[in-house]
Amino acid sequence: MELIERDGFLATLRFQFEGVMESEGRCVFVSGEAGIGKTSLIKAFCNEVKNKCNIYKGICDALFTPRPLAPLYDVLLQLGKRIPQNNIDVTNRTAFFTNFFQELNERREVSVVVFEDIHWADEATLDFIKFLARRITQLKCFFILTYRDTEIHTSHPLRNIMGQLSPVSFTRIELQPLSKQAVEHLAEERGYNGEDVYRLTSGNPFYVSEILASYSEGVPDNIKDSVLSVYNRGNEKVKRVWEILSVLPTAFEIIYLDRLDPSYIPAVQTCIDAKILVIDNGRIFFKHELYRRTIESSLSPLARISLNKKVLDLLLERFEENHATERIIHHAKNANEYDLVVKYAPIAAKQAASVGAHIEAARLFLTAIEYYQGNDEDILLQFYESYSYECYLTNQPKEAIIYTNRALDIWKKKNDIENTGHSMRFLSRLWWWWKLESRRNSCQRGNRSFGRPAIFKSEGNGV
Repeated sequence: MELIERDGFLATLRFQFEGVMESEGRCVFVSGEAGIGKTSLIKAFCNEVKNKCNIYKGICDALFTPRPLAPLYDVLLQLGKRIPQNNIDVTNRTAFFTNFFQELNERREVSVVVFEDIHWADEATLDFIKFLARRITQLKCFFILTYRDTEIHTSHPLRNIMGQLSPVSFTRIELQPLSKQAVEHLAEERGYNGEDVYRLTSGNPFYVSEILASYSEGVPDNIKDSVLSVYNRGNEKVKRVWEILSVLPTAFEIIYLDRLDPSYIPAVQTCIDAKILVIDNGRIFFKHELYRRTIESSLSPLARISLNKKVLDLLLERFEENHATERIIHHAKNANEYDLVVKYAPIAAKQAASVGAHIEAARLFLTAIEYYQGNDEDILLQFYESYSYECYLTNQPKEAIIYTNRALDIWKKKNDIENTGHSMRFLSRLWWWWKLESRRNSCQRGNRSFGRPAIFKSEGNGV
């Protein structure tokens, strides 16, 4: 993907590079989360200046046992120098670093040295970074270092290094996500819904490009791999917090996590420091919706049911205080607690109808019907009539007719003449309305128009 909204960052790199060309060396630390575009930015900059300088690149790898001084050895190979056969021990590091310093000092051209992913650097590499960065002004060298700020905790040794450098010798660049406007523009070029793409990705360029490359309901494999690699590096408490939050489509109150297990709170703080989780007004959630979906999809069916049951129990415990009806319904469905779905769906439906949200009310009454496993005709009558009336209000005549007929059959079976009459009267209205609607639609196709019939006022038993 082309660089978007990165002109200011490129301008900073150009300005710092010109300073090196004219006077003395500089360091630039480029930070941001995984996928934010650090490598793409450095690549674009290097392509601009490659005819003015020599460029050397080293990489720190996320190995279980990192090779000491790996990025420095990468640069030595590019310089055409022999790689030491044995690892450089602490006593020999000063001499080795000094020789490398002298090598750069003797070069007439400006050198651009890039170390990528120094959040994974070993102790020896961090020593070298500190050694060179503190002497950078003596060289014609532009030292660029990239790292994921989500991997740098408060006690990470890299923080100590930056804290000991002279402010005049280095600059920090913190890459930001793409704006909502930029994401919407990219999505619209592909014919996709930009708001949905932004909601999923929060503007992370890598996630945006992967979503647009394979636009679908699922999470692209490359993103899954990226998320799961971070998840697998976490300790057991961190993983557990991720799993709990993954079954929540909305933010979760910190107090609930504390009730589940007080030891989760330090794990939450770790994730907040890593910018994976975000806290707002005492509620916590994933910064990226893609993280939540990836972890949820990786759970086994039994684990998913168990986690939803835990959340459900917490919500029920404080229902009288919070009235989290729709959240209860969601987790009851996923915990296979069908009786609770049937209990709370009509409550939520009536609440929705009372504020004019009749489409939502219809959906909730239908949920109650679908999850009800009993044979109590009085309960079925309540659900059928309520659902058919909400369908009537939301322009769903076919569904209204079907469920009014079902209610009518029960009233006939009960030999309840009055309510049978009410159902027949309402059913006649529905048929008349549906026929009129069908005729109106037919005439519209023939360029004629009919006025829409007025909505009937409720009468009798709510219909």
